[in-house]
Amino acid sequence: MDPGKLEEQYRELEEKFRTMVNSGNDGIVVLNQDYRVEFANQIASLATGFPMSELIGMDFMRLFNEENKRFMRQMFDKRQLGGDLRYCCELEIITSDGTIKDAEICITYTRDTKGETKIYAFLRDISERKRMEREIREATRKLQKISEMGDDGIFVFDENYRIEFVNTMASELTGYPRNKLIGMNFKALLSEEDQKFLANMHIELGKDENRRVCTEMEIIKVNDGRLDAEVCITLSKTDDGQIKTYAYVRDISERKKFQLKLKESEEKYRTLFERVPHGIFISSPGGKFLDCNQALVDMLGYDSKEELCQIDLATDLYVDPRQREDFKQAVEREGFVKDMEVKFKKKNGTKINILLTGHVKKDIHGNVINYEGLNVDITEKKKYEEKLRESEEKFRTLFERVRHGVYISSREGKFLDCNQALLDMLGYGSKEELFRIDLARDLYESPKDREAFQQQMEKDGFVKDLELVFKKKNGEKITVLLTGHTNTDKSGKVIGYQGLIVDITEKKRFEEQLKELNVRYMELLGFATHELIQPLGVIKGFLNMMAEEALPPEKQKRAIFLMTRNTNMLINMSHKYLELAKLESGEIEVRKSSCNLFEEVVAPIIDDYTAKLTQMGMQVIIENEDEFRDVGIYADPLLLRIVYSNLISNAVRYGKPNGKIFMGCKIEEDHYKLHVKNDGTGVPRDRLSWIFEKFSRVESIKKKVKGAGMGLYNTREIIRRHGGEIWAESEEGEWADFVFTLPRLIRKVHDTVEVHQSIGA
Repeated sequence: MDPGKLEEQYRELEEKFRTMVNSGNDGIVVLNQDYRVEFANQIASLATGFPMSELIGMDFMRLFNEENKRFMRQMFDKRQLGGDLRYCCELEIITSDGTIKDAEICITYTRDTKGETKIYAFLRDISERKRMEREIREATRKLQKISEMGDDGIFVFDENYRIEFVNTMASELTGYPRNKLIGMNFKALLSEEDQKFLANMHIELGKDENRRVCTEMEIIKVNDGRLDAEVCITLSKTDDGQIKTYAYVRDISERKKFQLKLKESEEKYRTLFERVPHGIFISSPGGKFLDCNQALVDMLGYDSKEELCQIDLATDLYVDPRQREDFKQAVEREGFVKDMEVKFKKKNGTKINILLTGHVKKDIHGNVINYEGLNVDITEKKKYEEKLRESEEKFRTLFERVRHGVYISSREGKFLDCNQALLDMLGYGSKEELFRIDLARDLYESPKDREAFQQQMEKDGFVKDLELVFKKKNGEKITVLLTGHTNTDKSGKVIGYQGLIVDITEKKRFEEQLKELNVRYMELLGFATHELIQPLGVIKGFLNMMAEEALPPEKQKRAIFLMTRNTNMLINMSHKYLELAKLESGEIEVRKSSCNLFEEVVAPIIDDYTAKLTQMGMQVIIENEDEFRDVGIYADPLLLRIVYSNLISNAVRYGKPNGKIFMGCKIEEDHYKLHVKNDGTGVPRDRLSWIFEKFSRVESIKKKVKGAGMGLYNTREIIRRHGGEIWAESEEGEWADFVFTLPRLIRKVHDTVEVHQSIGA
């Protein structure tokens, strides 16, 4: 071929090659064996920032830091593996102005006609892609962080309800590890009824991605636990048209408890509202009663609240309408009034004297909403005060006839006159002898009481039933009620006091005895309430189960059996509690009989708590079960059921959810050593010695768990009356173990034998 044509074709090919290599997206660099650039296209020049004139002949390693240089050399060293291999990596390159860029570099090798190795390096600027990847990772991290920061459990599931994503809170709420939740059917966390609710929620949403539907459901946790929750769902459509459901689950257990407590509080408030003997009211600024208790209806003589709430307060209630305005101005100015004396009219027109106490209720803007307060009828008190003044006029006539001590004394602290009853009361032989004593020093046990008496007399002009302690001549102390008033001269100056002294020493002694009897009554009431609530709770639990779900016949029969047994137990316990009032006096009879401790006492109580144990995920472990089941004992089985009911109830209430309760019996030489142990909060070491006392509760847990503080006291008393002892062992924050002993059954067991043993002191 003509050499001229060959050269022309070569130039055309070379031009096409240059056009091709400069038209792509990759920078192309050809290196020799020393990594010097022999060829580069325009893209390579733009990517590195070096002009073509500087780039040609430049050391290619100049584009890398030391670490990346070593990496590139390792890649170049692989060329002996074969020229057809291509090696790619992502590295940072240093441009001409020192800027760092992310680049993808691929290298391959070839040999020219002279047999020299040529290295082809392809550079692609991936800075923008890397930036977007970083932003995507950051956005993903932020979204994950946001999903973990809230109090809601987040579930994402597909149209088949298969869970694809959950956050940590979802795992915590359900008790399932995250890896177990992923792939699980979301419906498995719901009851059949709530599954229907969920389907209806989806129907309500349709395909609207902008709507959110919420309802309350019960989430089924691991080990069949239950959680009251608010569940909100919304939909999202992916790019490929798939519908994803986002479910937000919030624990509302505390809210439900609060709502229950609020309801109980409102009921208590209403009960208190109606039982207060004085008139309670809520009235409007316009002058109408909005609400009141029955006491106010009765006080004012109306037939009903509705009738009373129709009257106009200023004209129909107040004798003087100006007093209504005075009340409004005072209560709005000060925020409250206390013991404001006013006169009311009853429905029949009768006038009564009232002490009015109230406060104003305002909205956030300071506007008056209503007035609330108390009306105390003091009509009788006013009449009494009037009669007292009349009696003072007759006092001189009755002076010597009164069987209580009557006196006239000076401001300086001397008796000026008295009757014989006062001489006898204080043990003095004559008035002259009594008149010589100093009242503050010789009569009052505390001279400060004399000062207080004088101050009250000077301030109010009288005292009534002031309780004091006096000293008789022989030093014996007596309690008296002192009533008196001031004597004044014509100018109104106080010159002395006169009045009545009543010896109430015997009355006080009787009051103390009555108080002690009342305390014993309240202790018995606390005992009975504490013990009766537990079997009632068992009955209620089974009734709830039967109301909320259809039980199979065998379970229904079992539930009826347990409720019947607890009802019988309540009847027997009611009779027993009539005798428990005699605990401290030692008069109660413990009806002992031969019985199997496990079958007749322990097993029925465990059955009673089966529902609660299941709800808490707790497990009862019987230690030495075969030996335990054979224990025969001579005891009162009803009282021992109270013991085990108290101990198991405490183990459940103070135990850890999903924890264990250990029960066992060890046979000693002359007694059984039994115990009930649970994982849980435990008892501080310094509290172990007094937790069996009346009303004693551990400060760290009594706000978390309700109780009267009577259970362990009752338990100890019952065990002692069986000849045993009880004590507690604990590791605070870990476990608590209640250990007690009962005497072994010595005689042969006869099921029909029943012995009544008095356990008086």
